[in-house]
Amino acid sequence: MDGLIDSAYLTSFDAPDIAAATFGAADVACLYQPIVRLADGAVDSAEILVRRRDQDGALQGAAQFAEALYAGDPARRLTGLVVRAVIDDVTAGRLSGLPFLYMLNLPLHVLLDPTLPSWIDRALSDAHISPDRLGFELTETRPVEDFAEAAMAITALRSQGHHVALDDITDATADLDRLFQLDFNAVKLDCSVVAALDHSSAAHDFVRRTVADCAATGKQLIAEGAEDPAMLVRLHDLGVGYAQGFIIARPLTAPALRQWFNGWADNALFPVAG
Repeated sequence: MDGLIDSAYLTSFDAPDIAAATFGAADVACLYQPIVRLADGAVDSAEILVRRRDQDGALQGAAQFAEALYAGDPARRLTGLVVRAVIDDVTAGRLSGLPFLYMLNLPLHVLLDPTLPSWIDRALSDAHISPDRLGFELTETRPVEDFAEAAMAITALRSQGHHVALDDITDATADLDRLFQLDFNAVKLDCSVVAALDHSSAAHDFVRRTVADCAATGKQLIAEGAEDPAMLVRLHDLGVGYAQGFIIARPLTAPALRQWFNGWADNALFPVAG
């Protein structure tokens, strides 16, 4: 499987907080957290959450792994390893029967890498996986400065059939109006915004504005951090189309995701009634 990923994404790297010299494909594990449509509970997609296995095979938390790697060039290597891990899950049959989209977080400098679309396309093509099965979420770790460059990168990925989403927006997100003019398929509300809906009129106003902006620009709106049935009702009543959170499912391994999906049709959460 190494041959599916461009060598630039599998070279050694220097990450002071991690044992970089021994880091490889066997150390990466992918968990999947489903995203569902609030109108009827239909499964739309799943976010790929990256974890690292320690020496005993246990999965480390995100703060111990992904954040450390997503700063600087190591993110290129991580991206290649994660794409390979997802391809392995698909080709090994662990995700068979699950026809939805998988969304991978990318930091801005990886999204802007001009070689990204070509090696992603080659890796998926060699594995006979349609590009509409893999999408990307632009993380909030660094603000966009060159909007023309960002627009070109998003267009390149979308032209190959990939979905691209803007992740973790809040009312403090820099240049949000300009970001909405980029050709994202979807926008994701940060879990802090969703949690604030319990007590903040400002959060309600922000979500209403975002619902209107998404409608005007043809984007899906996804709420992260939905924790209870009342929150699903609140989001639905505000006009949010999709939700992700523990009330729906915790992050799951590929086999557990299949098991969850097979039983999801019998859930009692949907249709949401306000």
